[in-house]
Amino acid sequence: METTKKVLPDKNKKVKSNSKFKEVYGLNYFLEQFDKKYPPTMMGEKKGIRPKKINRSLYKKILMEYLDIYFKEIYFINGPSYFLYTGMLEKVKYRPRIIVNKGVKKIINPSIGFMWYQRPSELFFICCKLVKLTGKTNKLPEIEILYKNNFDMNLIVNFEDAIEEQKNNNNNYLL
Repeated sequence: METTKKVLPDKNKKVKSNSKFKEVYGLNYFLEQFDKKYPPTMMGEKKGIRPKKINRSLYKKILMEYLDIYFKEIYFINGPSYFLYTGMLEKVKYRPRIIVNKGVKKIINPSIGFMWYQRPSELFFICCKLVKLTGKTNKLPEIEILYKNNFDMNLIVNFEDAIEEQKNNNNNYLL
């Protein structure tokens, strides 16, 4: 999962830009920002040797394992979970979609999505949004299939009901 943020583009940043006002932050951006190092004693080497820079493959392995555990917790534990960018994240069920392509109607089954609420400010509500990405390295569809095979998806709260509840509790900066 990657986050998008509406900002003016900056020529000096190494960030993908999908349009004039949208930036997508990926793995390389965070690897360059946080130059993490680990002591070799963690990997079974001798003491007294200077720390080594984490290479991209180790960084990706650590991050993907963390995200795998994090999203399995969100899927399999009922109720909201703390979100990385502050606030709460809760799984919700989106209603079935109807796609019309060249006069042919196709109904897509309901899917599981996420609702981010209790955001730190109204600016987060306006400028930041989460995009559930697809692709062959994405593990969310695998976790969703595992959830659908083991649990009843009808027990998940509908998105419209959840957003209405959060609006009534003044947690979502909605007017």
